[in-house]
Amino acid sequence: MYTLDSLNEYMILRKLNSKYVTPVYGLFRYDERTRIDGVESRSNSSGDHEKPLNLCIMLDYYQYSDLLHLITDIRKSNIHVSSLFKDSIFSQLVMGLKYLHGSGIAHRDIKPENILIDDKGVLKYADFGYAIDTCKIPDYPIDKESFVYRGTASFKAPEIVNFKLMKILSKCDDIGEVFRSTDIWSLAILYYQMRFMSKPWRTASLSDKEYSRFEEKYRMKNIGGMKTGFDMVRSFKGEFSFTTNIKLLKDDAIFAILKMLDPDNLKRWCIGDVYRSSWMVSTRMLVEEYSRTHKGEPNELVKVARSVETSV
Repeated sequence: MYTLDSLNEYMILRKLNSKYVTPVYGLFRYDERTRIDGVESRSNSSGDHEKPLNLCIMLDYYQYSDLLHLITDIRKSNIHVSSLFKDSIFSQLVMGLKYLHGSGIAHRDIKPENILIDDKGVLKYADFGYAIDTCKIPDYPIDKESFVYRGTASFKAPEIVNFKLMKILSKCDDIGEVFRSTDIWSLAILYYQMRFMSKPWRTASLSDKEYSRFEEKYRMKNIGGMKTGFDMVRSFKGEFSFTTNIKLLKDDAIFAILKMLDPDNLKRWCIGDVYRSSWMVSTRMLVEEYSRTHKGEPNELVKVARSVETSV
């Protein structure tokens, strides 16, 4: 499976061309005995095929590592960063995912450690081993649970965690849209983790007390149908960690995040909805204004990355 993942990642990265996606420079095989020659396996002296060789892809080196390291180092160093700083990071991720989905790619493993940071402070999606090119659905074993339910537990959408995705796929007309909607959920969880330095729940399973309370309230109160973030968060009632944190956000941010976290994947926002939200529109305007007034200075993300490098 790892060999197939590497091939899949390479083919997808070759297709993409965006500043928000890590470029790829080659696909190589390696083991202790063979040179690189593009052959996955070979016969030994008795004519038997040996096990497949490992494959690797060549990417750029990223001095500032990934978003998980940045988040962790900010917390360890006790460095204060503004909410706009975190929103600007999220804005980059939204633009990157908008490009991916527009190119027919569902990432399926969005999490901070799969977001790399280049030397200009541009965030780049990486690790496309689990990704699907939705323009080539017949090439993927979507009839196999071991393939469909892949991902990182705490970032998986509830339809994946609760093993409902196979049933959804069997009834839907747009398989690609179903997979893309799982990315939206993961991206919202990533924002929550970055904003509050914690995750809202261990996993989006009804056996998880925190998540179970969230989904019960969301469905019972029809929170996805409400018009403002204030009304949405007020409807949860009762204090648990998710509502304690989420109500600290601005109204338009609450609204967007909760629309991204709709337990019903058919009602969940798509990436275009997130991009056009008043939260993201205002964030892009503020980032542009900051760039104009700080022209010639390093990107703020680079400044923070340099600060944590010297502090840790």
